[in-house]
Amino acid sequence: MLIKNPMTRKRIRRFKETRRAYISFRIIVILYGFSLLAELICNNVPIYVRFKGDSYFPVVRFYSEDTFIENGRKTRPDYKKLAALSEFAAGSGNFMIFPPIPFGPFESIDPESIPISDTVVIRLNPVPLTGSVDIRQDGVISQ
Repeated sequence: MLIKNPMTRKRIRRFKETRRAYISFRIIVILYGFSLLAELICNNVPIYVRFKGDSYFPVVRFYSEDTFIENGRKTRPDYKKLAALSEFAAGSGNFMIFPPIPFGPFESIDPESIPISDTVVIRLNPVPLTGSVDIRQDGVISQ
């Protein structure tokens, strides 16, 4: 056993005997491990990019826009716009593998892509406001 202090071993054994606490501890450790993998579950940066025969892992390492488009800009690329380019068309051998939820925290939706109806229907329902006030003989108002 790694722990040589007998008092610490006794405390750990007592903690394991408290079943609810030990199960809760395991659940917290599992959820913490899951949170460390959150970038692989929900991110707008692809996990893997195959481009011109080279492999890239943008979720782990930064690659500038110049790496893919060769425009001289050392800025962060918009991978969704890159995926729409002709270089990434089907059959070209270039592809990107995005996480299951391909949206990031700083990504916004293009307003042009939101469908808006030409007609708007507004229904107004009157809400009757009623109340009562009781006035006693001495002129004091009571509810």
